Amino acid sequence: MNYSGGLTVNSGTLSYRDVLALGKSSAGSAITLGGGTLNYNGTGSVTIANNATLTAGTSSALNNAAGTVTVSGTIGGTGNLTKSGAGTLTLSSANTYQGSTTINAGTINLTGSNTASATTINSGGTLIGTGSAGAVTVNSGGVIGAGSAAGTAGTLTIGSLTLNGGSTYSWDLGNASGSTAGTDWDVLNVTGALTLNATAGNNITIVLGGTAAPSSSKSWNIINYGSLPNAWDSSVFNITNNIAGSSGTWSLTNNSTFIGLTYTLSSTSTWTGASGNWSANFTSTPANGNALVFSGAGGTATNNIASGSLSSLSTITINSTAGSYTLAANSGSSGFDASAPITITGVTNNSANATTVNLALAVNSSPLAINANTSHLALTQRAHVLRDFLVDTCLDLHRLGFRHFVAVTGTLG
Repeated sequence: MNYSGGLTVNSGTLSYRDVLALGKSSAGSAITLGGGTLNYNGTGSVTIANNATLTAGTSSALNNAAGTVTVSGTIGGTGNLTKSGAGTLTLSSANTYQGSTTINAGTINLTGSNTASATTINSGGTLIGTGSAGAVTVNSGGVIGAGSAAGTAGTLTIGSLTLNGGSTYSWDLGNASGSTAGTDWDVLNVTGALTLNATAGNNITIVLGGTAAPSSSKSWNIINYGSLPNAWDSSVFNITNNIAGSSGTWSLTNNSTFIGLTYTLSSTSTWTGASGNWSANFTSTPANGNALVFSGAGGTATNNIASGSLSSLSTITINSTAGSYTLAANSGSSGFDASAPITITGVTNNSANATTVNLALAVNSSPLAINANTSHLALTQRAHVLRDFLVDTCLDLHRLGFRHFVAVTGTLG
């Protein structure tokens, strides 16, 4: 449907499905919703583009059950606008309409500005984007987030923000090692008041997303605010963590001008499962920088982690009180690649027990500490030892009064 004149929908519903059909006149086309509904019933993407101007009436509605509708023309007028349908509505222009915006279903992706309108997000509705909004209220079941797509970081600027109990803030960590808000992680920049209308029994949920956890403890400003009318109470928040490889703890703090999210890396991860493949009890890849401790009656700990390596661990400690340990790699696993010390403490005063490393062992200029109370250390595969490891180790063993042996049945190079 191409046209050169204006289009007015005073009541009822106008449905369309032709891509790039609306507002295609180069001279500009006025679309007036005087209480009617503009409904997109296609499944692809459609753009109300070029110079088209959409005027919102007293109870106008934009509905798209699927796909994405982009309004790149300006929405003006004094009426209200309601978003329904499970699809995404992208508002990319500097809109001027002064009525309210209600999101009952689906998503509004605000990449332009909508500062003259107050937005309410109800259950089933989502507001995301990198643009600027006016006053925003998120009710129970509603979702707010920054960035224009899941997994991408961004900054959404808001005049004032009210988070009611049952609402959700969807937060993405785009770059775990980055240091720039809005580029490496999401941030809501609230220039006015941040109101938290929730209790410990009716929480505000913060859902954490990202592909990788940081390798060390770290903090981020996730909501900047101009004022905080309520007394700060971290118990009104609930954190749901969906970031892969994050075995530490997450917490929230108030820092006078922003709410901070802190990740505290666990100092030690301890595997306490029965003998055999540890993946039966631990199915995730250890977070970068974690320490791994084996303690118990011994057995075979097989490196069967999806990444095929334990190179992300800071230290590996075998601290057994009984039995022998064998560290072995499954087919395709690369073994232990230590960029930080591997410590084998062995069994105190019990020479009958042994520790066997049955996989490739690379020590990249970091020490392999073999303490004096270690009974046996058997290396049964190729050991890649760089720099002066062999000489340094022999000297260390001599100083420690080492009275046992190191057995190498593979190749030492």
